[in-house]
Amino acid sequence: MSVNKQKETITEIRQGQYQVVVATSVAEEGLDLPICELVIQMDPPSSVTALVQIRGRARHRNAKFVAICRDEEQSRRIQDLLKREENMQLAARTINGY
Repeated sequence: MSVNKQKETITEIRQGQYQVVVATSVAEEGLDLPICELVIQMDPPSSVTALVQIRGRARHRNAKFVAICRDEEQSRRIQDLLKREENMQLAARTINGY
């Protein structure tokens, strides 16, 4: 896709012209996209940061985030990332005195 077509498509997404957007990991961060009601992750994120960025796309009040795991290893990877995220949140609350 040409750069001009990419820019045009992003503009159309921001204007709400599409109800479904399929994107690669490039949409994890750096793109200002509208609030989503459903985010489906097809492959485990590479890091806790990527997990937070991907889930952050589901900003609608009743939004859902779904991670599709093709095998037990991917399921373990997601669970590990969720646990690491929880540990980071606990550490942040501890540092901030919550």
